[in-house]
Formats: sequence, C-alpha cells, structure tokens
Amino acid sequence: MARPAEPREGVRYREVWQLPHTAQLMIGSLVGRLPGGMIPLSLLMSVRAEHLAWTGALAAMYLGAGAVSGPVLGRLIDRLGTQVVLPAANTVSALAMLCLAFGVINHAALAVGLILAAGAIAPPLDATTRALWPVTMPSRRHLHVVLALDTASQEMIYVMGPLAAAGITTAASARLAFIACALASTLGTVLIIRTPPARRRPVSPRYDWIGPLRSVRLRLVCLAMLCAGGPMGAITVVAVRAAARLDTASLSSVLPAALSVGAVTGGLAYGRRAWLTSPLVQLAWLASLFAAGWLLPLAASSATALTIATVAPGLVMAPMISAAYLSASTLAPAGHATETTALVTSSLGIGCALGTAAAGVFASDLFLPAAAAAAAVTAATASARPRSRPHHLAGGHHEHADSHNRSRSA
Repeated sequence: MARPAEPREGVRYREVWQLPHTAQLMIGSLVGRLPGGMIPLSLLMSVRAEHLAWTGALAAMYLGAGAVSGPVLGRLIDRLGTQVVLPAANTVSALAMLCLAFGVINHAALAVGLILAAGAIAPPLDATTRALWPVTMPSRRHLHVVLALDTASQEMIYVMGPLAAAGITTAASARLAFIACALASTLGTVLIIRTPPARRRPVSPRYDWIGPLRSVRLRLVCLAMLCAGGPMGAITVVAVRAAARLDTASLSSVLPAALSVGAVTGGLAYGRRAWLTSPLVQLAWLASLFAAGWLLPLAASSATALTIATVAPGLVMAPMISAAYLSASTLAPAGHATETTALVTSSLGIGCALGTAAAGVFASDLFLPAAAAAAAVTAATASARPRSRPHHLAGGHHEHADSHNRSRSA
C-alpha cells in the first residue's frame, strides 16, 4: 500500500509521545546521555583545588573523544547493528567510569586512558535514536515534531547532569557520582536496545570509506553546525568574562542557563508548527537569525539586559539544530543513517570545543556573531546547491523509512 498521507494540520507533541516506542526511546536517550553532563563536573569536584587544571584537561579529553569517535561508532552500528555495538560500547565505557570511581584518577597515564575510553567508546545513543526516528514516525511532520522535542530536551542534559553530579558529590562523594554515570549509561542503553525498532533495524553489508561525506550538501550542513557550535561552546568563557566586567558573579552560570532556556522554548515552539519549506531552507534562515541574535548581547550594558539578550540566540538555536538533523535525514545515503546523524552531532561537539578555546584566545565577543554568520553563509550555500543524487548510495533514509511505513500500513 502507499505511504500514509501527510497530516493536513500540525502534529501535536502528545500525538508523537503516544506513538509506540517514542517514550522509551526518548527516555533511554536522555538517561543514557546524562554522563555527558555529569562527568566533567564530577572530575572537577573529585580532586583538590591545586589539581583543577589537570582535571579540566581530562574533562576536555572526555568531551573531545566522544565528538571525534561518534561517526566511527555510528558506522559500526550501521554495519553490525545496535544489538551488537551499543551493549559492547556501554560495557567498555561503564567499566572505565567505575575504574575512575575507585581512585584511578590519581594515576596520570591510566586516568588519561580511562577518560579517553569512557568518552570515545560511549554508546552513541543520540545518533542511534535520531537514526531510528525516521522509521518510527508515520510522516515527515511527525518526524519534524519528534526531532524538535528531542533537540529541546537535550538541553536538559546540561542542566540536570551538572546538578546531579554536584548533588551526589556533595551529599556522598565523587566516587558515587562516577558510579551513577555508569548506571545511567547502562540503563539508557538497555531501554533503547529493548525497543522493537532497535531490534529490527537492518544492517548494511555495503562498505564505503567516504560514505555520507560524498554528498556536498551534507558536508556543508556539517560545516555549518561546526561553525554554529562555536558560540555555544564560547558562552561559558564569555559568561565568566562578563561576570568580571559587570561585577556580577552569578552571570557565569546565569548566561549559559539563559541560552538553554531560550533553546528549550524555541525548540518546542518550532515543533508545534508545520513548515512548508524544505529543511535546508529552514536551516539557512534559522542560522541567519542565530547570527543576528548574537548581536543583542554585544549591545547589553547591564547584567539584566545581558541575561535577557542571551535568550534571543537560544530561541533559534534548537530549531536550527533540528533543521540540521532533518536535512541530514533527507541526505543520508543508504546504509549510513546512524553515521550521518553522528557526523552532525560530532560537528556540533567539535565546534563547541573550538569555540571554548577561541573564546579564551579572542578578547572580543565579536567572535560570537562572526562564527554564527559563517554558519549562516554555509547553510545558505547548502540550500542553494541543486539537488543531485549521482551516487548509488543516495537516498537511503527515505528508502528505509518508506519501506518501513509501507509494511506498517499494509
């Protein structure tokens, strides 16, 4: 039978949440990714003040390793399946976290190895779930809504994670915080691999070194996300600098929180509306608004004004990221769905890391709109390129989704 027609009206969040497996996949992804928000602060709180530089370097290694290895693990999932890769990756990563819990952090070489293992081999639950959404949603509008909800809720990881790490460390010990990270990763992984879509997900025997990066448009989407990640990573350093300049210590934590509040609000609003333009066109416009939004904090002269102004780029941040994942889902080649979403995620992660470093080097906050403007130009270039499918791998995500929906409706 033909694929079900697109709904005429906008799809509500409740409709998406009530679909089979949505809640389990979403909760599993959020719980399993909590270590990403917990481990950096757990590391910083696990040693004395004179060793903060050392643990700060370990935290950066953890985040960087995960960003770099994501596409590799995504490709393994596409070739071997979620039931093989996710449990194996979680076992290695969780064991590394447990070793860190029992004092190994005091041995430099071993600590570096364990941190790299915990980060690089962490199960890519975000890429896995985002690769599964196209085959669990009955229409493109449902996919639009669930990706918006997924992206908006992702901000909660960087709110709940540090709060959980600080609470557990203060009430008990940093050792227990690392144990909690291992348990969260394991629980999230189990929730995901036990869903029927993850169990039935086909694997691809086809192997191609370049894979998704054969698509020029996809390369441009990844580059746009790398540039967009710059301001996201820089906000922490910018906030500390603003706190000193305006003599308001609370700004160091308030500004990142304001950006996240804007992202959650904008992401949820984005998902409530049915958009008629293509995801790539949406990405170009949203990236332009993201760049314009960073001009407002530059004009703020007080702590209150700066906090309110920082919400502005956040309002379009989550919609922009959602549009990037939607674009990637239309450009993903056959057999590379997870790797494609992992490339977008890694681009954002690497961009955040580079943005944090750049904010420390450049004294001017003009870096924020400049990096966002580069993202806007790159996204506009991607949307302006003529659509071409010259390679035999093109269109895999659509084919996979269509075949799945045909089987559902038959």
